Amino acid sequence: MSGVDLGSIPGVGDWLQAELDPELLFDVPVAQRWDEVWARLGVNPFGFMAVRGGAQA
Repeated sequence: MSGVDLGSIPGVGDWLQAELDPELLFDVPVAQRWDEVWARLGVNPFGFMAVRGGAQA
């Protein structure tokens, strides 16, 4: 993995941090908050593997 800082790759139990945004807490419905946070961070939560390995075809 050339050019990748392995210390920056999240591991099991790591936290993904985001800035506090009052709009997110008070204006976004609870059921939509996680989707909104992912979108604001530009992260696809389904891009993380939930199984060990990585060479599955």
